[in-house]
Amino acid sequence: MIAGIVSEYCESEEFVASCSTDDEIIVMQSAYFGRMRLGRCLTVNSGDVGCQLDVLDQLDPLCSGRRHCSVVVATIDHRALPCTRVVRGYLEASYLCVQGPFTVHIVIIIIIIIFA
Repeated sequence: MIAGIVSEYCESEEFVASCSTDDEIIVMQSAYFGRMRLGRCLTVNSGDVGCQLDVLDQLDPLCSGRRHCSVVVATIDHRALPCTRVVRGYLEASYLCVQGPFTVHIVIIIIIIIFA
């Protein structure tokens, strides 16, 4: 499978996915909330680097199958995050835009694979 570009979205930002043409739709590939590594959103290691929660199940129904979606990162339910809340987390997500006559079938197959 082709890999989408993984991007980082700070807790105070909005995740925006968009496809450029009318015959393309979004297919979410990954979505993690936490403190995966030091970067733009997490600049100091307070001992929780590497802590993450898979939140694809939250973003997938909001974005996959659509041409455009936006999600405020702070609204993602991350209560199950297995590390302390002293330091804020961020979203790391990737998606693809898929086009063609079999687009709906591809999305269904990907969803089946993800939840199987």
